Amino acid sequence: KSYFQQGVRNVNWFVNTLPEIYPDKMHKMTAPFIGTWDIKKRISMHGLNTTLDWFADEGFSWETVDDKVEKEKEKKNLEKDVNTAVADKEIEGKDLVLNVTKLSSEEKEDNGDIDEGEDIIPIWNQTTWESILQKYRDSPSSSPQKVMLPSTNYTEFDIYPEIQGDGDGQLVLNLPDHKLMFFPWGRGVSLSENNLYSMMHDMSMISDAARPLNISNHDVIVLPSRPLVNITIDCENLKKTSGLGEGNWVTSVYTIRLVAAAARVDWKFQCVNNDEIRMERILPWVSSFQPTPDVTEPWPYQGHEPTSQELRGWPSRIDFMIDGIMDDMQKMAVTIMGSLPEMNRTHPSVPVDQPPLIPGIEMEDVVIHFRCGDVLGGANRNDFGMIKFTEYAHWMSNDTSTIGIVTQPFDVGRNRREDMGRVEPCRLATYRLVDTLQSSFPSAKIVIHNEVIDTLPLTLARLTMAKQSFTTVSSFGIFPVIGSFGKSYFQQGVRNVNWFVNTLPEIYPDKMHKMTAPFIGTWDIKKRISMHGLNTTLDWFADEGFSWETVDDKVEKEKEKKNLEKDVNTAVADKEIEGKDLVLNVTKLSSEEKEDNGDIDEGEDIIPIWNQTTWESILQKYRDSPSSSPQKVMLPSTNYTEFDIYPEIQGDGDGQLVLNLPDHKLMFFPWGRGVSLSENNLYSMMHDMSMISDAARPLNISNHDVIVLPSRPLVNITIDCENLKKTSGLGEGNWVTSVYTIRLVAAAARVDWKFQCVNNDEIRMERILPWVSSFQPTPDVTEPWPYQGHEPTSQELRGWPSRIDFMIDGIMDDMQKMAVTIMGSLPEMNRTHPSVPVDQPPLIPGIEMEDVVIHFRCGDVLGGANRNDFGMIKFTEYAHWMSNDTSTIGIVTQPFDVGRNRREDMGRVEPCRLATYRLVDTLQSSFPSAKIVIHNEVIDTLPLTLARLTMAKQSFTTVSSFGIFPVIGSFGKSYFQQG
Repeated sequence: KSYFQQGVRNVNWFVNTLPEIYPDKMHKMTAPFIGTWDIKKRISMHGLNTTLDWFADEGFSWETVDDKVEKEKEKKNLEKDVNTAVADKEIEGKDLVLNVTKLSSEEKEDNGDIDEGEDIIPIWNQTTWESILQKYRDSPSSSPQKVMLPSTNYTEFDIYPEIQGDGDGQLVLNLPDHKLMFFPWGRGVSLSENNLYSMMHDMSMISDAARPLNISNHDVIVLPSRPLVNITIDCENLKKTSGLGEGNWVTSVYTIRLVAAAARVDWKFQCVNNDEIRMERILPWVSSFQPTPDVTEPWPYQGHEPTSQELRGWPSRIDFMIDGIMDDMQKMAVTIMGSLPEMNRTHPSVPVDQPPLIPGIEMEDVVIHFRCGDVLGGANRNDFGMIKFTEYAHWMSNDTSTIGIVTQPFDVGRNRREDMGRVEPCRLATYRLVDTLQSSFPSAKIVIHNEVIDTLPLTLARLTMAKQSFTTVSSFGIFPVIGSFGKSYFQQGVRNVNWFVNTLPEIYPDKMHKMTAPFIGTWDIKKRISMHGLNTTLDWFADEGFSWETVDDKVEKEKEKKNLEKDVNTAVADKEIEGKDLVLNVTKLSSEEKEDNGDIDEGEDIIPIWNQTTWESILQKYRDSPSSSPQKVMLPSTNYTEFDIYPEIQGDGDGQLVLNLPDHKLMFFPWGRGVSLSENNLYSMMHDMSMISDAARPLNISNHDVIVLPSRPLVNITIDCENLKKTSGLGEGNWVTSVYTIRLVAAAARVDWKFQCVNNDEIRMERILPWVSSFQPTPDVTEPWPYQGHEPTSQELRGWPSRIDFMIDGIMDDMQKMAVTIMGSLPEMNRTHPSVPVDQPPLIPGIEMEDVVIHFRCGDVLGGANRNDFGMIKFTEYAHWMSNDTSTIGIVTQPFDVGRNRREDMGRVEPCRLATYRLVDTLQSSFPSAKIVIHNEVIDTLPLTLARLTMAKQSFTTVSSFGIFPVIGSFGKSYFQQG
């Protein structure tokens, strides 16, 4: 039995009619439902656990939660008014976390005595600090005293520094990682005048009037113990969840460290798991304690101390601590690769004879950080991109003998999410870079470093140790390049990326080199690849003399050629366009000639219009000359130049018309891009092939508008299904929908249909598309519609969304055949298929059929998209439909291992895990003796997941284009949320 949430316009629209066809088997659920955009808002407002309460608890009420939020706001508003005394006040239903006494402006100046009996948060200034310090002298065992910083809206941050109870009364601000999140990017605690800068200067009581900082300035307050900012981060989790790269976080750490030094605040930064992750991550290598100099001591870094304007501004100026960055990078490099005193590669805190962490790594003359994944069209921005490959050779030393290129892996699974879909373009770009460099340095040894051993720290170490190191506009590669022992070469920085490097050549003119190389930003790269293809775009980077003007002129001429072909009413015979021959010398036929042209001139290479007259003439040609090559034709109502698609008449006795569609013509088929589902495309193309017009319906031999061809046309689609999954950005459910859509229209147009993956057998244990590969011969016009129910009308076929419910029994056949092939036949449970022998061993032995299987989509659903046409239903809804004697329940969901997830699910593994466990708890409370298993291990491939759903007695899904097919195709009862 099948259970599914009702479909909606964009997802599972076609399922809503199925319970009418199979009332005992198919069950449409209209469960209480929240869409993913609303889930995102709820999680933002109330947190994940409270949001999951709604799904898991039948009696849960948003009204109660919203009332709680209003009361919390009331509390915040009370705390926010710092000029009103609100002593020991409680808000009905919720005590204040702190009973806050707010001090008036006069009291701020005069309040030197802290009443021990009152739990208050005093304003931090010299008067209160001296009073608190006296308190600790009198009572050394006093607990830490929280304070408010005067110019900081502390309620926004929920941050209270504490005076530690020791003789010096040090003020300590402990910042956990969730307070540091996105620090310099304007979210959370952001780099503004009243936040980072003001917070630290408030702590040390240094105002702008106190500058320049020296003991003779009466505005300088000398504290006996400098304040401390202490930041402890779960660096590994940060990498998984924040969506920012390591380079962004290193920039953030150095930014806060710079401001701390200027504010004369001690600085401490560490990862909670430094030693465990330092071979994989960068942040452990910039962990440190940095004591601040006293106001009587000089600025601790190279050059002058930054002014308040330079510190408050954006972008931040971490060039003021370049020598601190060099120190970190060089210490890391010699720790990892070992000291080389003969090359001046040493660090004072690393013994020269200390063994390297990774032995056997050779230093190279040149190392280039080559960012090529997301750069190749991965973002709609132009502030990072690629430079001309020839620029590197321009700067490299003539005696260069070894060149290393550090870049992303060419193995998809080892890449960041944003790079996974561009592995092949990156590989091609890297090889073009190698070719360019090799032509300039033919004797040099060039090595690409992107194997498993090449972790992020080793990558930075290679760049730091090289004689010459290069990077372009990248917040990752810039730090080892400017921190290197050798010479540094970097593309000039822009406002949002590497803004701080542009002044460095002035400080180190012999070491630092700013390149102003010819450059294309990633958004423009994306447009160029779309217009000209990847290889032509790479020509610009690799070839010094390449000109876009030449290419664009070529494109214009190609357009001119297309426009000539497009005018099907103008005869354009044997025409050539200057500079480029036409691929075909095209003769276009006038409307009168279309009807009368029964003779095809053997001497002319033409593309005739496909109609009954030309078809009969072509067929006669093949009867006369059976060895003739296939004849291309144009379909009359299809703008073939848009598709570059020409069906061919095959040279055999029947003269079958065959349309071969390669995978790049099928891309995004029913989603409006490429060849799209419009009247003049898919529907018209196939009906043109079979010469069936709307007037020919109903299709029967007595209708004079029906043309009976001796051989039905064929649409033949062959796809690289594995590559499709990597590059298209669409899930398998979308592609299965696409395949069934085209198959339905082919059947209605009386066109034979053949679909296959180029590597069916190799990938069928991992992918779904091989299981819907088939040859479907179309019935003749004299034969009935081949699927359940009535034949769709032209309106039902032309419309969107597509109506693949008209071939539900074809979907069932595919899903059930797949299921028994994978899990084995169970004749005692009526789980068999006519084309699978009952005694055939299962592809995956030992998989047990379960009473209930639930497809639980929870990754991207938990706030991953700004749309509400898919989401989650109430967890209690499943139990409502499940049979009382349910003893086994399977939940198929995404893996809880980040690396085995789709890109769009990787950042939501932990929320998904929590949501799945809440679902288990909800089901177990209704079925306490049932065995519940979560299926998301390595064995649980996509085909096995679909097989489990298809074989179950009851199978469930919500609004998902993946889970819907095995549910509506199942042997048991089907339950789905309405589409």
